[in-house]
Formats: sequence, structure tokens, C-alpha cells
Amino acid sequence: MFLLVLALASLLAAGYVVLLAPRRALRAAVGRAATYGRPRVQQQRRVTMPGAVATLARLGMRVLPRTTREGVSAQLAEAGVRRIDADTYVAGKTFAAATGTIFALLLGASGGNAGVGLLLALLVGSLAFVGPDFVLKRRARERRDTMLRDLPSALDLLAVSVEAGLGIDGAVARYAESSKGPLAEEFARVVAEMRVGGSRREVLSRLADRLAAPEVIAFVRAVAHADQLGVGLTGTLRSQADEARRRRQALAEERAGKMPVKMLIPTVFLIFPALFVVLLGPAVLNIVSALGHR
Repeated sequence: MFLLVLALASLLAAGYVVLLAPRRALRAAVGRAATYGRPRVQQQRRVTMPGAVATLARLGMRVLPRTTREGVSAQLAEAGVRRIDADTYVAGKTFAAATGTIFALLLGASGGNAGVGLLLALLVGSLAFVGPDFVLKRRARERRDTMLRDLPSALDLLAVSVEAGLGIDGAVARYAESSKGPLAEEFARVVAEMRVGGSRREVLSRLADRLAAPEVIAFVRAVAHADQLGVGLTGTLRSQADEARRRRQALAEERAGKMPVKMLIPTVFLIFPALFVVLLGPAVLNIVSALGHR
């Protein structure tokens, strides 16, 4: 009974951390927005986090010394996760790993096999701590592929908007308002940062740092070069769109070339054994039956 009560309390505490994390992030975002336009001394004030979350975050970063708050924030930004911050994410992972480890130990102790319980605890704790990172990286990779797929069409729309008389800022805002998807979300963030006083070069540089894609870096450099020299952006945007399409086609051809190698493993270990059983199974049974009658 005591073990069930302890497990239930751990699950309730985990739910408390997960459910309240978005609210804390929202309050922090509102607090940061409220400081816009105030003196710089007031802008540097940070929203203090609850002691338990901060302690768990520090503990999780000590488990993996290479993990930094800036690196986790960059991973969350690449995956498009803005409802939680780096400390809350690491704290959630640490708490899930600790809870899973304790629950597995108690389960093994109740079964009377300490060795199996210890092995299960290590497995559950490792999966609970490392699993979210794999999910986050996969989501970031899918989001990045979606943005690169939408980038040529976005550059064409920007070129048409610039030809119609809009500036590059207005063209980006137009695309962010009329489109959906992760690229439109990033462009909307660019527009919001420029509206609060950020320079175009700095905001676009941060966009290139977040996405870390050659096509986006080339787009940012082309816009900065056009601003510096005062040349038109229409031809530059169209050339960047064509270059992005060529890179996307080259990437698709590269992935298609790797497919035969990836298909070799399931073919050898899954298809061939079943084929051998179907083709050679009756012959083997006949041979065994014939030898048994002798």
C-alpha cells in the first residue's frame, strides 16, 4: 500500500510540473513584454523560477556537463517549442528520470528480485532522461525540412511583393500574415523583433542562427548585401529561390540514392529468411521424413 501511495504521489508531482510549466512560461513572456521601452537596468531583471524547478534544472545539467542553458534554448527554438524554457525542460526530464527510477526500484523490490529491479531502474531512468532529447531533435529536423521545402515559394512571394512596391520588411510581414507553417512563424517572429526596435541585419542574423540552414544563411547575406550596396532585391530574391530549389532537388536525389543501402538491412534480415522458409521448408521436411523412415 505504501508503494502505491508513493508512486501516486510521484505521478501527481510530475503532472504538477508539466501542467504549470506553460503558465510559468506565459507569465515570464508577459513580464518580458512589459519591460519593453523601460531603462536597460529594468530590462535585465530576470523572472525568478520556483526553487524546485531551478534545483532540478541544475541537477540535470550536472548529469551531462556539456549541457548548457543556451544550448537547450537553441534546441527548443529549432523545434519550435516556445511554451517552456530551458530550465523547465531540463527540470522535467530530471524529475521524470528520478520518478521512473524510483518506481522501477520499488517494483523490483516488491517482486523480490533486486537485480532485475536495478536493471529496470537504469533502463527507465535513462530512457526518461534521454528520450525527450531524441524527440526534440526529430521534431527540429522535421520542422527544418518543412521550412526548407517552403522557402523557395516564400522567396518568390517576397520577390513579387517587392516588385509591387513593398519593402522587404512589409513583404516579410505580408508572407507571415498570409501563410501558415513553421517558416511563416519564424517570419512573424522576425517582424515582431523589428517592430520592437531590432535592426534588420541583427534580426535576420538571429533567424539564420536559429535555422542554421545554408539556404537561409544565403538569403540573409543577400539581403544584407543588397542593403549595403543599395541594389534591388527582386533579382536577388529570385536567384535565391532558384538556388534553394536546386539544393532541394539535389538533397532529394541524395536521399533517393541512399535508399537502396537502407533497404538492404530489412531485405537481408526480414524478407530473405521468410523466403527461404517458404522455398526450402517443404524440401527440408521431405528430407527429414525420408531419413526418418529408413
